[in-house]
Amino acid sequence: MNKIFFCLIFIVFSFISCKGQNSYNELAKQINSTIPQEYFQKRDELIAKGNELSTYLPFEHSKKGNVDYTKELQQGIDKGGVLVLPDYPLLVNEKGIQLKSNTKLVFREHSKLIMKPNAETHYTVLDLTDVENVDVYFANIEGDREEHLISKGEWGMGIRIQGSKNVNIYAPTITNCWGDGIYIRGNGKIQSKKISVNHFNIHRARRNGITIVSVDDLFLNNGLISDTNGTAPQSGIDIEPNRPTDILKNIIIKDITTYNSKGDGIMIHLAKLLLKQKEKLDPKVNITIENHKDIESLYAVRISGRSKDDSNSKYENSLKIDGEIVFKNSQWIWNKDDLPVRFSPKKDRVLEYGFNPKVKFENITILENNWKINSKQKYFVEEVLNKVKKL
Repeated sequence: MNKIFFCLIFIVFSFISCKGQNSYNELAKQINSTIPQEYFQKRDELIAKGNELSTYLPFEHSKKGNVDYTKELQQGIDKGGVLVLPDYPLLVNEKGIQLKSNTKLVFREHSKLIMKPNAETHYTVLDLTDVENVDVYFANIEGDREEHLISKGEWGMGIRIQGSKNVNIYAPTITNCWGDGIYIRGNGKIQSKKISVNHFNIHRARRNGITIVSVDDLFLNNGLISDTNGTAPQSGIDIEPNRPTDILKNIIIKDITTYNSKGDGIMIHLAKLLLKQKEKLDPKVNITIENHKDIESLYAVRISGRSKDDSNSKYENSLKIDGEIVFKNSQWIWNKDDLPVRFSPKKDRVLEYGFNPKVKFENITILENNWKINSKQKYFVEEVLNKVKKL
């Protein structure tokens, strides 16, 4: 009992600053303070030897982020190698910027790519499609959600990683995207592989902070995803394949804080891995989520699958998803719903239809609005989660 009490007290004082108007600012400061010094050192080294993209801009160009320089920037970026953005904001249009293989892109302290308000349902500010060996340092990206010219669409992405390999994103800040902050998938033939996103800050994405569709070997490390809202599912992280050929292997999500998602801190929806097709595949999923802190989202975690009426229609019922999903050493705080974890449809139907591999919950701490575990939540943690773990 004393151990539980002191654990709760520690959490209360650790997150007392999250209650109130300055919650995001305080959390952002915490994330920024953990950026390793080696990232800054590497940035300085690359700037010293890099190709200055400012040389591709007109001689008398604007430094206020109000003139579209997409064409000029792309000409410089197409050269590849080490590329350095100027130390001021630049406007890009809905075509975005496409990186090439074997590129290192460096943002200075005041560098920023701003998406020009547009009427497109789809766009990407920084596009990493079909590339290998790409590093991006200190990306600063702002979407157009405040000034988007139509209400349709939900696919305005800050960074898209698609069919790419050996990609490392270091200390990005991504705000106000019309869709997702970061979107990771294959390209239909080639899977994304060996991807890492480190020490990130994704704020006010309209659809999801990060969407993971298909990837082999993904490391999301030490980040904040806050105030995700606007269009469903409105999750901090959405792990959701589109088709049976998508893969979700060797995914590690560690030291992540999801704050004030209108939907879920983390949503996992794997049903489409079991859609019927000519060739029967044997899907296997391996996801580990460690030290996840969710604060004030509707649910900390949602695990969803088929509806009750489609079990014998579009899904391959002879297959089940192998592998496991592990949540461990996590803290779910002040969730807006009575329970922090939602199975939809109901838990027994989710497990019965086999849309999900084994789910394990280890060392989960729950704190509600009045800073104590009520009987309903205590029962849920001690009984329901333990039952799921054994299945």
